[in-house]
Amino acid sequence: GLKADNEDLDILLGDNAHNTVSNDEDAADSSADVELAISRAEHLTSRRPLLLNRVLLRQNPHNVGEWIRRSQLYLVLGEADMAASALEESLKAVDARKCVNGSPSTLVLTLVDILEHKQKDVAEARNVLERICSKDEYDFADSEDLAQCHAAWVELELRQENWDMALNLARRATSGKKVSKAARGLSRSLRLWNLLFDLEESLGTVQTTKDAYDRALELKVATPSHALNYASFLKD
Repeated sequence: GLKADNEDLDILLGDNAHNTVSNDEDAADSSADVELAISRAEHLTSRRPLLLNRVLLRQNPHNVGEWIRRSQLYLVLGEADMAASALEESLKAVDARKCVNGSPSTLVLTLVDILEHKQKDVAEARNVLERICSKDEYDFADSEDLAQCHAAWVELELRQENWDMALNLARRATSGKKVSKAARGLSRSLRLWNLLFDLEESLGTVQTTKDAYDRALELKVATPSHALNYASFLKD
């Protein structure tokens, strides 16, 4: 009833709710104040999930799942640029050795997906992957986590039909010529070797394909399935 309305106005307007309306001009001002206050309340209500999310991230900035949720909340509001910005922020906040509720590579891959498909900015998506994969901008604790980012870069170039670049990226990823501990472990990633073998057989030469299989055998990362595929390739 009227009492409840007055209480709501007190919350929205504070002291202004009790000002006596003396004339039409004051009434118009009061109505405008109510409209403004309601607009602010609606805005606050729409941002409530983001505010709650920020509280959770303050409690634990290494919660990957909450950073992903933050980007999704921005996407729901139609704010793709803020979604991307939140994920950029997450890469500075999340320590790979303390992360919970997901892996750091998820942050990178979600950011790349937003840039490529929501913002249609392939160049910036490529820039993010280059920073992560070539410039070691993020300190991964797990090689396989980093391998997912390298694979994502190769796949991005394939979607852009940059065949040579994709093949070269796959070769470089498995070369073992890296600085960080996680990056050095890439040469043992089956994900990357499987990708390289597929690309060599379809885009490379007979010799480069043989070189790739021979190197995998030498490093003892080749599986029995790889050995069978290699034998089949040589036979053909």
